[in-house]
Amino acid sequence: MCFKTGNAVILRGGKDAINTNMVIIKAIKEGLKACNMPKDCVYLLEDTSRETTVELMKLNQYVDVLIPRGGARINQNSCRK
Repeated sequence: MCFKTGNAVILRGGKDAINTNMVIIKAIKEGLKACNMPKDCVYLLEDTSRETTVELMKLNQYVDVLIPRGGARINQNSCRK
């Protein structure tokens, strides 16, 4: 849906799935290229630290939608005022 509306997407997964996520992103980029869409409209944030995730949650002027998944601490930090 984000691509149809002209938006980009940043994906960030956990450290246990980083290799799988890299393969998934590669496949998505290949699909985008095959559809003549810019492959750079999807990005994998390879830093899996919680600190980076919390910083991403603070980028309200750039990030329109954030879907947290994980522990209570991360989900609690995602509530925006």
